[in-house]
Amino acid sequence: KIERATEVGVGGAGLNMQICAGPMRGAIAGLAALVAFQEAAWSNAAAPLQSCDSSSSGACSTQESLLIQTARTHQTGLASKTPSPDGDFIQTPFSTLAHKDCVVVVPSGTHRVAHPTLHDHHILKFANGTNMTLEPCKFAMPPPYTYHVPPGASTGDQSAAGSSCDIGGGQASSGPLASYGSTLSSTLQSFTANVYVPEDPIAAAGNSWLYWWIGSLPKDYSHVLQPVLGYNKAIGWEISSWDCCPGGNMIRSEAVKGLRTHEKIPMRIVADPWVRDQYKVEACSSATGACATLTATNTGSQLVPLIQFETYNVANQCGSSSCSSVRCNFLPTSALAIDNIQVSPPTTWQPISTRCWSLANSCGWRVDMYTKDKGYQPEALWASPPR
Repeated sequence: KIERATEVGVGGAGLNMQICAGPMRGAIAGLAALVAFQEAAWSNAAAPLQSCDSSSSGACSTQESLLIQTARTHQTGLASKTPSPDGDFIQTPFSTLAHKDCVVVVPSGTHRVAHPTLHDHHILKFANGTNMTLEPCKFAMPPPYTYHVPPGASTGDQSAAGSSCDIGGGQASSGPLASYGSTLSSTLQSFTANVYVPEDPIAAAGNSWLYWWIGSLPKDYSHVLQPVLGYNKAIGWEISSWDCCPGGNMIRSEAVKGLRTHEKIPMRIVADPWVRDQYKVEACSSATGACATLTATNTGSQLVPLIQFETYNVANQCGSSSCSSVRCNFLPTSALAIDNIQVSPPTTWQPISTRCWSLANSCGWRVDMYTKDKGYQPEALWASPPR
């Protein structure tokens, strides 16, 4: 069950903007994560997994394992102490806990642009011709915060990041699979790929979430654009597009639901050729043609492509950098796959990295990158559970 905290009417057309809240003990919401593919399409041609840690925890010292408090939080109206994630903070993609009042669900086709005069305010332009001004989020994000440490961050920055797998209240955030692209030679023009809806997990908790997505960031990691496939047992598989985090707000398109197992989901992040730092973010159902679309302006120059699988509350007994217990039956029962990966200008995909635990070491999955340096074009990523 997903509750709606607030409804804001938009113009006379009766169009509503929703602000999401989650119900369960672990405060849930946001979407993003996972993919599956028919296993027959891939064979034993897989290259060996490049693991960044041979330990059972799968923890790695990569940019994915480090999170830093660089979000532009807004101090007006902040509580006197850091709130618990069990209360008003809900789970969203990119390892972020966000206050329910700052997760803004808008109709597909909405365009977000910075306000021309008000600092950290933004204008939401709706497809029916109406618009509204979005004020800055008034709540700081608790750990693990929004942004990942850029490559080359100092040891001091890394230790200050507080990149704990344990996010309090008995909850855990983790990134058991990620690959970053090399920094692009110029601003991203397009990032497209197909993901596939996997089979449901055998079991799940009400506050466990799975997210499978492609994304892009500026060089300082201060903004992220994400078309996302997500799973929670109360809603099944959904797709939505995210714009994180203008004015501290998480802007999410309305989700497309009712996806079919193994359905292809085309995802794309495409620059506007005429407007600087403006991108269309989109994920579509190939079965119905329905799309979750956002347009974001003033995003900064997008230079770092990223592929990510994230989980909330799949692992437990977690500390600051690793988890000693992973509920592997909370993972999909068929492969996570993404193919036809195309980035312009081109990038070189880095070896698989993990945060807190890994699919391979903790749950016996096989993970392979099919990249151009191995002779594959277009490129793909394939992760399959043990048989």
